[in-house]
Amino acid sequence: FSIIAFYHIGTIQLTPLQWQQLLDMGFQPHIECNYHNAFMLQTYNNGGVPEPVSIRQTSYNRRLVELFCGSNSVLGRITQDSLGCDVVRITEEHNMYKRSTHALVVEAASAPNVCIWISAPCKGGSKWNQYNWCINPDLHEHILGLVHEFIVFITAVINILREVRARGFDPIICLELPASCAYWHMLLMQQFLDEFGLGTVTFHGCAYGLRARFEPNIGKPIKKPWKVATNHPVLQSALHRLCSCDVKHAPCAGRETSGTVSY
Repeated sequence: FSIIAFYHIGTIQLTPLQWQQLLDMGFQPHIECNYHNAFMLQTYNNGGVPEPVSIRQTSYNRRLVELFCGSNSVLGRITQDSLGCDVVRITEEHNMYKRSTHALVVEAASAPNVCIWISAPCKGGSKWNQYNWCINPDLHEHILGLVHEFIVFITAVINILREVRARGFDPIICLELPASCAYWHMLLMQQFLDEFGLGTVTFHGCAYGLRARFEPNIGKPIKKPWKVATNHPVLQSALHRLCSCDVKHAPCAGRETSGTVSY
């Protein structure tokens, strides 16, 4: 089946609740091809593949570019505070390594007042895979494949940011990985931080309201340690809260893990 929404100039007058109702039905903001004054709603064809539908947005004064985010990322949702913010969302369904995607992201980031939020793939450097590497040699090839995926990803990001800077723009950069991820210690990552002047800050999910969504731990806090590398001093000072819980945490595992990517 296919769902298509047609909007007119009155779209901007919708309340945040009305926007959220549309988002909950599966329509997601996307920008593609014509970034200026364009807005995308996501539809689904009979194969379940997302397809963009473009409409006009009246104006914006800043832009959020999300790289490798979840399709329901909270960062890109439309709220009262996000009015005037253009959103470009590149999800896992996009191929980050295609020239067309590279060009799309470069064009979107080549503007004033842009923040690029990068949700880097982390599985190869996770605590579980660090443990698996030590106890199960049969998994070495699989884990190395995941590490290679990250290297290709971060190299693509570096090339994008270099091209944006060559155009004369200096966006806010934020890269997120779990604090315990082994990738933070890679030479390539250190070179990336140094080249773009990124400092790191660590914080805990429970300190920002992260809670379990499934039984038997529903409602319990999840102490997921995140680390963000950014060149923005305000974010470095704002994302500093650590756990102060006096109750037992729910483990960040199983179904809960996938839910924590939609921060």
